[in-house]
This record gives sequence, C-alpha cells and structure tokens, in this order.
Amino acid sequence: MDLRRYFDRIVLINLRKRPDRLARVRRALRACDWPFLPPVVFPAVEAALFPPPATWKHGAGAWGCLQSHLAVLENALQDGAQSVLILEDDVCFAENFRKKMRRFLRAVPDDWDGLMLGGQHVVDSAGWPREVRPGVYRCVDCERTHCYAVRGEYLAKLCRAWRNAGTFKGDAHCDKIMARDPQLQRAHRVYAPDYFVAGQMRGPSDVAGRYYPRRFWNPPGPELRLVNLHAPRAVAERLRQYGVHLGYACDEKTGRDRNLLQLFQGLRKNPRQTRRQLHDWIVSAQWEVCGDPGFVAAVWHPEASPALVQAASLWPVVEVTATTVADALRQMPVKLKHL
Repeated sequence: MDLRRYFDRIVLINLRKRPDRLARVRRALRACDWPFLPPVVFPAVEAALFPPPATWKHGAGAWGCLQSHLAVLENALQDGAQSVLILEDDVCFAENFRKKMRRFLRAVPDDWDGLMLGGQHVVDSAGWPREVRPGVYRCVDCERTHCYAVRGEYLAKLCRAWRNAGTFKGDAHCDKIMARDPQLQRAHRVYAPDYFVAGQMRGPSDVAGRYYPRRFWNPPGPELRLVNLHAPRAVAERLRQYGVHLGYACDEKTGRDRNLLQLFQGLRKNPRQTRRQLHDWIVSAQWEVCGDPGFVAAVWHPEASPALVQAASLWPVVEVTATTVADALRQMPVKLKHL
C-alpha cells in the first residue's frame, strides 16, 4: 500500500498569527514518520478580519473554524480532488502512528466516505459506534475536526451543509453539524479506528478559550489514579497550573467545579444518587486527562470523604492533604510540572 497516494490532497489549517502552532505540528509530523503526502498549509479564516453575521450567536472562534473547513472543502471540489485529509494545527499523533495507520487502512472497507482518524464518539439517541471489522468502527456521532478525511458525494454534501445551513438544530460548530445531522455522517460510511491515532495537543484552545491536556478521547485505562484533594482554594487554583484537572465548570464564588457543587448538594438527601453522579463526574474527568501523562484528575470538595470517593471511583484514589503547592506536588501520583 502506497500511503503517499492514498489521499488526493492533505491540508493543514493554521492561523497566520499562530506560527508557534505551525512549527509545533511540523515537528509532530516529522516525529511520527508521516506516511502521506506533505500537507499544504491553508491560512485559517480570522474572525476578527471576517467577523460573523449579527445572527451568529456561537462565538467568533467557532465561526472562523466553520469558515476555514468550508473553504478547504470548496477548494477541493473546485480543483476536482476526489479525497482530502484535513488537519488542524493542534493535532498530535499516537505512538507508532505510521504502523497503526497502515494497519487501519488495510482493514477499513473500500467503500468509505469518511475517516475519523481522530475524534470523540458521543453517545446519544443514535447509540454507540458499531464494529464492522476487527479494529474498525462505523461512526454514528463522532465529533472533532482535528484529523478527518472525506471523499466523493460525502465531501460535496458536507460542503453544502456547512455553506447553506450554518447550524443544525442549534448546533453551530462544524464538527457537531457533521456528526449530528442525520443526512451526513449517519447516512454515509464513515469509519474510525478502535483507538484514535490522532489527538489534540496540550495547550489553549482558540475556539473554547481554555487550557486543555493532550486528548485522544480513547477510553481511560486501569493504570490511572484519581486524587482526592484536601487543600485551601489558593493551593487548588495554583495546582490547575500544574495539570491537576479539577473540572472546567469553575464557580467564581468558591473556585470549585459547579457540577461537583451541584451533586454534593444532594448528599444527605440521597447518598446513593450522589455516589452515582460522582462516579459519572470522575469517569468524565479521566477521559479528559488519560491521553496526557502530565495531567491528573482530582476531586476537590469539602464533603468528598475518602470512603465516598473510593466507592464512586473505578480507579485507585490517592488522598492528598496539603497547605502549600509544594507539599501537594510531593504527594501526587504522577510527576507534574508548571504548564
């Protein structure tokens, strides 16, 4: 299999104001022994220069992302390209990427319309992706656009959907339109490997405005640990800067995760339900950090007793009690450093 000829076109989307990301992804391409044609850099649409219309209510970053991906597909159609692999400039690659890609592309059915080499499966009314061959799953709601391929009729339909609609039942992000519109991903043969081979690099998101760990959205393994943190607010907030994941929905008044605050409100009334909700919160947090060995998930709440957290967790729990950042870092189950 000559992988250099597998896709007609490979495009890397990069904002001109982010040469740092371009340099970093080029290093990643060299490090992974990139087996395909070298990607052509496409200058991403800068929302500050081409602002969204007044009817757009979903943020400038989401608008720029949508317009960038749309332009890449339109160019491919105009040039007669039959297949295109699209990368975003925060993409990173799994170990042994070349070997894993060759194995996946040998196994994937020849009738593919789309390939999600990286993504995030979302379970909704359509259910879970279905295994069609060993190591190959058919997608029903696979989101993210950091590394995907499209071809043929699916390429054209996706282009039209992004151009004509802009939203689908309130969803405005291009990846959610692609994944949730039943006329797109679910109506076509879109496949993903059992374990994604492309993820998103650690760092701030230009779209979401948050700092994220490296994420592949593959299932967290049994080797992970969970921290139950007992520390003052000043220490906990500093630990976020070292990769301690305390949740994204931060309450300004307390500094704690709003979802944790909400679920612990029902502890005395319904402890069993609280334990189930805490279990779900922990699983979600571990999905976020499992792709980055420099991060660790932590529960931080005054009513998070050791017995309750261990009962809710699928992973061993490390109790960390500290009054200083240095003391907390010494007790962490993984080696952390300032991000």
